Amino acid sequence: LLLGILFYGESFAQVELFGFGGYMTYSSVPVREGNLSFEDNPNYGFGLDVEIDRGLLAELNYTHNETSARLRRFNGGEEPLFDMNTHYFQLGAQYEFRRTNKQKDFPYTLVTLGATLFDAKDASLSDEWRFSVAFGGGGKFYLGKNIGLRIQ
Repeated sequence: LLLGILFYGESFAQVELFGFGGYMTYSSVPVREGNLSFEDNPNYGFGLDVEIDRGLLAELNYTHNETSARLRRFNGGEEPLFDMNTHYFQLGAQYEFRRTNKQKDFPYTLVTLGATLFDAKDASLSDEWRFSVAFGGGGKFYLGKNIGLRIQ
């Protein structure tokens, strides 16, 4: 894989390195005292796609997000609890809906599995690892031979 990245040529599979930024929204979780909610915030990350067959790519990606947890009590009160970093480590497959290899823009779908680390900034709280799944879709737009835009 490293040779494919360093010495890219027609004999090697397509390799895509990407960075991204976005915005993450959370839902709330009902708890005994009310609803536990997390603040929506920007996220960023990077990843690697390697073509394994025409239009099918293996994807490895990392996403980071910072958020704050709040307890919204049933009586109307709100209590800040803690700040937290969330780290997503995902591996999966991406399918490109391309007609030809020369096509410069096309849609794609994505499914990944992995682990998520909930890393509380308060030293008195322990970290939690959980299984995670992500589904996505969007479009790829190649602006040149080695640069493109991916909207997801």
